Amino acid sequence: MRYYVLTAPGGEEVVRVSQGTSMYFDARTGRWVPDPLLALEVRMSTDWREVASHELPLGLAHGGEGDTRTRRFGAIRRGRHSRK
Repeated sequence: MRYYVLTAPGGEEVVRVSQGTSMYFDARTGRWVPDPLLALEVRMSTDWREVASHELPLGLAHGGEGDTRTRRFGAIRRGRHSRK
């Protein structure tokens, strides 16, 4: 996973790119938001600089390095499948 930072007049924007999928960090909600076209912009532009995870701006949740996908199946089984 690679992190990129863009210094803008309104503050720093942080993007992470992993296997061609890009997400930007929304500081208002504290979550990573998927943006499929952002990976191309980051790679083609010279304005974005790559940073290591420990160099990310303050206030950014470092715990988001794990899998951010939601589970496909519920944690609680119901009905006839509950005994498996």
